[in-house]
Amino acid sequence: LARLDAILPQQVLSLKKQNTIIVALLVKAHDCFVHECSMEGIMEVLACCKQLTQALTAAKSWNLIVRLLVGIGRYRDMCYCFETLIKNEQFESLLGQFDDRAASGRRLQTAIIAYLNEHCPERKDYFRLAALHFRMYKEIAELWEAEARTTIDAIIATYGQRRLVTRKETVCQQRLQTTTMLLTELTSAMDAYTHATDNYLLDNNLTLAQRAASNAELLALQIFFVRQSLGTEKGGGSGASLSSPASSTNPSPSRVSNTGGSSTGSSASQEPCNTCLSVLNIRSNDEGTSGGGVATSGALQYYINFLLTVPQALIVGRAYGVEINWPSAIYQHYVIDGQRSYLEDYLNRLPLTDAIIETLVKMFQLEPHITPAMEQAIGTFIERIQSVTLKYRLASLLGLKQTLHALINGTAFYYLKDTNYGKNDVDPCGGGSGGSGAATSGSASGGSGGTGSGTPGGSMAGSVIGAGVMSSSVRSISSSTNTTTTSTATSA
Repeated sequence: LARLDAILPQQVLSLKKQNTIIVALLVKAHDCFVHECSMEGIMEVLACCKQLTQALTAAKSWNLIVRLLVGIGRYRDMCYCFETLIKNEQFESLLGQFDDRAASGRRLQTAIIAYLNEHCPERKDYFRLAALHFRMYKEIAELWEAEARTTIDAIIATYGQRRLVTRKETVCQQRLQTTTMLLTELTSAMDAYTHATDNYLLDNNLTLAQRAASNAELLALQIFFVRQSLGTEKGGGSGASLSSPASSTNPSPSRVSNTGGSSTGSSASQEPCNTCLSVLNIRSNDEGTSGGGVATSGALQYYINFLLTVPQALIVGRAYGVEINWPSAIYQHYVIDGQRSYLEDYLNRLPLTDAIIETLVKMFQLEPHITPAMEQAIGTFIERIQSVTLKYRLASLLGLKQTLHALINGTAFYYLKDTNYGKNDVDPCGGGSGGSGAATSGSASGGSGGTGSGTPGGSMAGSVIGAGVMSSSVRSISSSTNTTTTSTATSA
């Protein structure tokens, strides 16, 4: 100050003006010492900066502290400036000095994020504020996802129940006690995943955005179950497509009973009346909560086969990252339980391929207890087959005389003759089109061989065996209706 008085005689400087000049001199002195590679001078400047920061804090000159910090640029050595600004709720003034066009701005960004992670990990509000200011959309999205997961863990710990249910195997069914507070917490978690999706999209990260959106859909489905249990879900609205299967054999997920299962806790009479199915933590011993693959067994497949509709199953499959075993689900819901709406929902959203129908027929032939309703249900699939030879073979195995008559007496008969009743019909991918058909015929005749894979590309030998069995069957059927057709088929 004495030197300033000598330089600027007869001038009265305010305290703020004096501090501004001192800050500028310290910044300039630091640059000079750096240019001369003088470590002693740099250390002396840093010591003066620490003393000046205390004076500036007492004068509440926050902008000068920020100017000193940015001017010197040694953020780790001057971390006390960050601490002073945060302690006095002046964090925004530090963010205002960020300039993404300058190299110093990027260094400031890195320093702020590093300080918050090291010294203030619990202050998520400051980290979110900094990330928004620096347009760090991915980091913001990760914060929202972490918040959503924390909320879901708290929901499961507070409202979760577990019970063992035995169908074809024993699985653990997760349920939630339904309250209005649960709705609020689920909505909060869903909003967090929605914000995460928006920020991932701003970061042009479509894969992570899809993952967050799938989790948000899963929470929306859980909210629907809770509202259904509380009796607040109105029919005919947007939730109508998520409603449970309309069948007396498959009750609503929000009120599913414990028939055939055993509870892991107290008796069923002591459990709260208002509970709903939980899709937030579906897990079992043989499959995790996420991570790709096909859902073939365990709790997830039990949910899909017995409790969820087609749109609900699609939501759960996307959220857990698994490929749904649709033949198994269709067979249980439509063939066994007789839910016509399930097949309609499936056809409105997904294609019914010949491979799926072939797998359904295989499952039907292994069924120990077949009813007339099940025979009628499996027969409806045969008419949807596109391949003439596959329709011919499966109709022969099922004994569908009307379908066989239509094939033999129609123009399709000449195609069957040209392909030698499926023997010469080879799949374009290289495998025989009747591989699984051979497996089906083997199981129907009681043979131990020929299990089949359920895929269109089976072995050529299986195709020949399956076609031979079915061609003889259709000859016997056609003999009672058309003599000319019979003689032609026999000669073939």
